[in-house]
Amino acid sequence: MARPTGTAKTFYSEFGKNLTKVLKEKNITAYQLSKEIGYSQGCISRLKKGYRDPSIGFVVAVSNYFNISTDWFLKNKTE
Repeated sequence: MARPTGTAKTFYSEFGKNLTKVLKEKNITAYQLSKEIGYSQGCISRLKKGYRDPSIGFVVAVSNYFNISTDWFLKNKTE
């Protein structure tokens, strides 16, 4: 699978970094998250690595699960 380039790469990488950060802080594995929100572990792993763009549904599901704003996941900003 080809990695995203340019602006897409930056966006996907940022989302993946934020997802990885919150999983580590909450001590939750991709497997545990996959069971809780109904997305595959492989999907979550690809998102963490920036290989895949997150769907709106995924962003909302993970934001609701962690009670963190979608803006934080997408931009890592709380303003």
